[in-house]
Amino acid sequence: MMQEQPAPKANTPHTEPEIIPPDADWPRASRIWVSTDRHHTAHIQITRLGPVGIAIFVLLIGVLAFVGMALLLGAALVGIAAAGVLIIGGILSNPSRRQFRR
Repeated sequence: MMQEQPAPKANTPHTEPEIIPPDADWPRASRIWVSTDRHHTAHIQITRLGPVGIAIFVLLIGVLAFVGMALLLGAALVGIAAAGVLIIGGILSNPSRRQFRR
């Protein structure tokens, strides 16, 4: 007969979560999220993007789109070249073509 082992209890958090009502008005300085762990603490600050930040973001998206299109175009060109080599190799090695060469 097997005996069931009691399930280990989960570690309870050291801090209580803060419940903020949806209609609460936060000052801009308090929009900081802090996560603490045994090994490190991370601070993330949320701010609005200014005109320079938006321009850099759009430029980054454009560069990533250009690099993606270049990779796709390169893959297509390599694929076309490989297909051409296979087709020409198949035509030249066709045994029925050798009969007409006499």
